[in-house]
Amino acid sequence: MSTSTVDRLAREGGEPVRTAPWPVDEAPAPAEDLDPASAFEAELAKLVDGDRRVVACAGGASALALALEAAGLSPGDEIGVPAIGASDVARAALEAGLRVVPVEVEQESGNVSSRGLAAAAGPALRALAVTHVFGHPAAMPDLLRLAEHYGLPVVEDMSASLGAAYSGVATGALGRVAALGGGEGHLVPTPEVGAVLVPDDETAASVRARLASMGGAPAEPELRMALAALRGADASLLGRRQAAWHLAYELRGVRGVVAMPHGRRVRHGYDCYVLRLRSALWNCGLEEAVEALQAEGLPARVALEPPLHEDVDIAAGLEGDERVAPERFAIASQLARELIALPLPASTTVHEMNDLATAVRKVAAHFTKTD
Repeated sequence: MSTSTVDRLAREGGEPVRTAPWPVDEAPAPAEDLDPASAFEAELAKLVDGDRRVVACAGGASALALALEAAGLSPGDEIGVPAIGASDVARAALEAGLRVVPVEVEQESGNVSSRGLAAAAGPALRALAVTHVFGHPAAMPDLLRLAEHYGLPVVEDMSASLGAAYSGVATGALGRVAALGGGEGHLVPTPEVGAVLVPDDETAASVRARLASMGGAPAEPELRMALAALRGADASLLGRRQAAWHLAYELRGVRGVVAMPHGRRVRHGYDCYVLRLRSALWNCGLEEAVEALQAEGLPARVALEPPLHEDVDIAAGLEGDERVAPERFAIASQLARELIALPLPASTTVHEMNDLATAVRKVAAHFTKTD
């Protein structure tokens, strides 16, 4: 199908761009190390390339709970959490008895912004969470300077950004502590395996003791799968980056569509590929655009859940607090209405990226305004 031909949409009876299944990376053979837990921890520390101690645990929820404790947080404390792309952190914080303060994000990347942190700061704020949404590392130097000014430890959720870096420093080595959770789309695809990254032996020993009391050690078969995935991380990242760069090139000039940003100091993790639809230029809503892309044979989905300031549990904990006023979250609210995510397996080929670009052009030509 010619990429310049505007056909009838598949949802309206036209021929879909793609009928073949979208590629899925094959699971590697499980690692055969005698001590897979120690090997996993060593491999992750090497990939982060920082002076970090790693403690393996059973999944991302456990990792986040342990990381929040390791940051010195106690029930009743406040933690700043990015208003979008951080629902797992917010859930873990609420379960730990913390008060979640949503923080506005940057327009370009969707990551937490320094300006948003300054607006969310208060006498009860005790920490800041950073998520590196979709694998795009946050602008950490500015955030770290401001967090230090307010006396806030930074807790990273690096689940989506393993292998990413900002100014040459890997995510997971930027904050005081970090949490890693495996899952679909992540470089570590095993949801039963997670990890906590801490700066010293004393903190690591404390985390291990707490982990033992929780009974949260990962099972050996899942650890072997996660370890094998870590050892193939460099190749997976290369495949994802090549696919993403090709797609960004192919989407140049498509009306109403913004390709994923690539900052000069950024080494992207590409947990998925995210398209931004300029809502002012579209004649349909985000869900309708997603349905149209799905009908063309693409596994598109709405990229974000509603912003955290709209969450009833979070709002209840901050009732009457001006820091959850809707007008403070114009960017987060807009991005939640405009971002579409697509899986980006390392095995994706130029052919698949061309199909994706063709489908986006087709749907955009149908729905974008011409005046």
